[in-house]
Amino acid sequence: MAQRRTNTKFRRWVLIWHRRLGLTSLVLVVILALTGLALNHTDALKLDERPISSRALLGWYGLKPVERPESYAAAGRYVSYAGGSVYLDDQIIAESPEPIIGAVPLASGIVFATPSSLTLIDSDDLVAKRLDASQLPGAIRAIAPLQSGGLVIRTPDAVYSSKSLDHWQPVQEQATWSQAIPLPAQYSETLMQGFRAQSLPLSRVLLDLHSGRIFGFWGPLLMDAAAIFLVLLSFSGFYNWYTTRKK
Repeated sequence: MAQRRTNTKFRRWVLIWHRRLGLTSLVLVVILALTGLALNHTDALKLDERPISSRALLGWYGLKPVERPESYAAAGRYVSYAGGSVYLDDQIIAESPEPIIGAVPLASGIVFATPSSLTLIDSDDLVAKRLDASQLPGAIRAIAPLQSGGLVIRTPDAVYSSKSLDHWQPVQEQATWSQAIPLPAQYSETLMQGFRAQSLPLSRVLLDLHSGRIFGFWGPLLMDAAAIFLVLLSFSGFYNWYTTRKK
């Protein structure tokens, strides 16, 4: 009789804690389940291609919303820089740790400059040549097309020209230096959307929600607790079912 009373009390205790664990972990378990389902279908849902544009989320991750970038017009095309990438119109053509400071057309394509490099893009929109600081006469401050064909660059010490981008010589020629202009809306929206997608795609947010990292240091611990609660719920649920079934 005493044993039966003890078993009844224990079953009641297990049932009470089963309910408490269920209510306590409800929200976290739902987050785990929904984000897990979504992440299992990342490709089908195109989560890597869905950019987060919410200023609140971008701020939470320390990312500033992308404003319309400045660009440089050359041969009817637009060369722009955003987030470490160089764009020709709305397509990425190169990576660069420095912002570009000019772009001009040449007979062989389009050349754009950073303070320490020159890059030539050919007619197929591919990088045909790249010169680093060791191949230049100095740090670049501005670039312009040479009237007789070729390129002019301005450095802190002098102005140099080259027709082949291989040999540089000082010149006194007056030049119309490449100037930044606003990127037309038809390209800027696509460019900004692509940059945001690379910076913070929906898949990253869902993954951080699933792991709890989005909540900072305590987030993963909360998700660990939810996983442990789910295991305990499974055991307590099975126990309650089994003891009821025996009756």
